[in-house]
Amino acid sequence: VTCFRALLDFIYLTQYPSHDDHTLQYLEDALDLYHTNKDVLVDLGIHDHLNIPKFHSMVHYIQAI
Repeated sequence: VTCFRALLDFIYLTQYPSHDDHTLQYLEDALDLYHTNKDVLVDLGIHDHLNIPKFHSMVHYIQAI
C-alpha cells in the first residue's frame, strides 16, 4: 500500500500548476518512499522487474522543473 500511495502522491504533486522548494521536496520525498518500497511488487509477483521507462523518467522529473 505504501508503494502505491507514494506513486500516487508523486503523480498528484506533478499536477500542481506551479512548484516551489517545498513542493519539489514533497515530490522528492514521495519518489524516495516509492523507491524504498517498490521491491514488494517483485516480491509479490505483481511484476517480474521494475525497469519501466515511465517509472525511470520520474527520477528526472524534479530536475526538469
